[in-house]
Amino acid sequence: MMMEPSPSLRGCLVAVAVALLGACGRSPEPPDPAQLATRSAAAAHLDRARAALDAGRFAVARVALDAAAELTPRDQEIQRARQRVEVLEAAADPEVVSDEAAARLTYAVEVLSDEPALAAASAVVRARLALLRGEGDAALAELD
Repeated sequence: MMMEPSPSLRGCLVAVAVALLGACGRSPEPPDPAQLATRSAAAAHLDRARAALDAGRFAVARVALDAAAELTPRDQEIQRARQRVEVLEAAADPEVVSDEAAARLTYAVEVLSDEPALAAASAVVRARLALLRGEGDAALAELD
């Protein structure tokens, strides 16, 4: 023998069913054209940054990434790309490893440690940072 639900429970069930049916009939909201244009422009700047980085043009890569970050400041891919440029530039040119850049580079090397393509550059940067701290043995160990 089946029990009848109470009137209040029946009312709640009907309300839920109506809400679900209403939600099923709706199509998803279309993407905002302005947001799509912004993402597209940021992606174009990111592509230009990658091309500049591949050519060893670090300053151009930084400018392109700055432009991308202006459009999408919370984009993780852009933030990682900025760190990648800084690590690769520091590996290529010891003059860019100033005291001011040392903390940023230390952090960037840690964040990018999951990128095998940067392993050699990261080791060079860690060695240069060790030299800045006066730790010659640690610098040599990074390069072994």
